[in-house]
Amino acid sequence: MSQLSNILRQHYIPDEALGGEGRVKNKEALHQELSRLLAHLRAMFWAAAAMIVVVFIVELAIGVMHLDSVAVLAGVTGAMGLTIAGAIEAMRRVAREMAQANLLVILSAELDSEALAPIVNALVRKL
Repeated sequence: MSQLSNILRQHYIPDEALGGEGRVKNKEALHQELSRLLAHLRAMFWAAAAMIVVVFIVELAIGVMHLDSVAVLAGVTGAMGLTIAGAIEAMRRVAREMAQANLLVILSAELDSEALAPIVNALVRKL
């Protein structure tokens, strides 16, 4: 379960519990939590990007030091591919959640609780 999903579930009373329409418990608290999550996700995104750069530099340095060894070069190339592919996938997931959180931060600042509730309800069901 994503961090965004956890935050939405904490700040939302589902429609099944109320016997009708769901509602957001505290719009301001939800907005603050989403803003904190957005800042955290931005940091995670840039940390993953920095990791890709560091891995690339380290593996490039190892490759340069062992230009005469085909086995080392093959190992470095394989490791670089796996590491960078995993980091890019992590960045993709973080970017998706960051976009969703960013949209909710904007909407939670502009909409009232009644207008925000159906959006949160749809996201809670999706996530």
